[in-house]
Amino acid sequence: MSLFNELKRRNVFKVTIAYIVMAWLVMQVADVILNNITAPEWVFHVILLLLGIGFPFAVFFAWEFEMTPEGLKREHEVDRSQSITTQTGRKLDFLIIGVLVLALGYFTYDKLVLSTARDAALIEATTQVVTEQLVTEQEESAEPDKSIAVLPFVNMSDDASNEYFSDGISEELLNLLAKRTYAPDLVWLPSSGGLESRPDRIPASTLEAPLWRDSIMYIEQYGDFWNFVLNGRWIQKFCVGAAQLDQYGNANNSVIGSDYHAPKVRLPGTAGLADMGSIGKKLYYWNPTHSPLSMVEKVDYISAAGYLDGGDARERLGLEGGPQLVISNLAVMDFHPGSKKMRLKSVHPGITVEEVRDATGFELLMPEATIFETKPPTQEQVRLIREVIDPDNMRKKGFRREA
Repeated sequence: MSLFNELKRRNVFKVTIAYIVMAWLVMQVADVILNNITAPEWVFHVILLLLGIGFPFAVFFAWEFEMTPEGLKREHEVDRSQSITTQTGRKLDFLIIGVLVLALGYFTYDKLVLSTARDAALIEATTQVVTEQLVTEQEESAEPDKSIAVLPFVNMSDDASNEYFSDGISEELLNLLAKRTYAPDLVWLPSSGGLESRPDRIPASTLEAPLWRDSIMYIEQYGDFWNFVLNGRWIQKFCVGAAQLDQYGNANNSVIGSDYHAPKVRLPGTAGLADMGSIGKKLYYWNPTHSPLSMVEKVDYISAAGYLDGGDARERLGLEGGPQLVISNLAVMDFHPGSKKMRLKSVHPGITVEEVRDATGFELLMPEATIFETKPPTQEQVRLIREVIDPDNMRKKGFRREA
């Protein structure tokens, strides 16, 4: 009898398939359980190691032993005429089918139920310190009429401290608003999608078909887009957000807590934030939940380099650019040219300097000159957003009420 036929007769192939399917199911279940109990990462690695070690033993036992009515016996001790490998094979077939059904059920449950719950939990955890707010940025100046126009969104949460953000919508709003006001010749370069697309209104997400409408060309995210970004002639300024900012403009969007591997909150990650902090770009941060939780003396993890420990620390490393302004729901801050510490620039209408100080987790520098009041958005800007750019209120999709 050939080796292939002998392997088939002894059910080695079926045992191998059954082991692989069961091991996969065990890993999926273990991953969910360990995540829910916040177990250390090494626990999952140990389970994976044990399953890997067990595989050759399972194959060896399938080859060397046979299940009989009297129990497990070595294969050479079993009379071929009394062998029940065929019946054992059918049982293995049922086992494999049963495990596959369980795997399919788990996969469906994971995609339809657990995935939605994980996404909601991530958004809720992240937005304890970060929420979305549209900002309109103009050139920095000491003149009050050159200040930043902050366009507020509506907080749909019953708790004013729990706002929610709508990822990616601000980019589209800024683009469409700028084209209809002070920058009609603006060319929009999204991170992935169509170059200079012309949607008539804000779509439901950043990957909707309207964002390709009348575009000049397709921009591939991991190639063409970064070629444009890394070219020193274009795209010098970025409006970005972070869960934590410290007094020197260092940003954290990775983890909250002192232990990176077992954090209190695991945030979405740096995406392109780390790159923008290191390739000479001027960064304009928005922080619509200005509080000691988001404006901290020292970030728990540096996701993007600001001015590091202040002074010329950034310059000594050969890094150009860096944080320019921080626009929060209370005020606008810049950075002292010498110490590089964050400094109050203007307060929003109805907000006092003391309120800003109390909401900041470090000593905020005060300007030597007058502290201006931030210029509010015009009625026309608000009308354009509500009636022309986003009449479907897609900007509010990221906001939801507490249960």
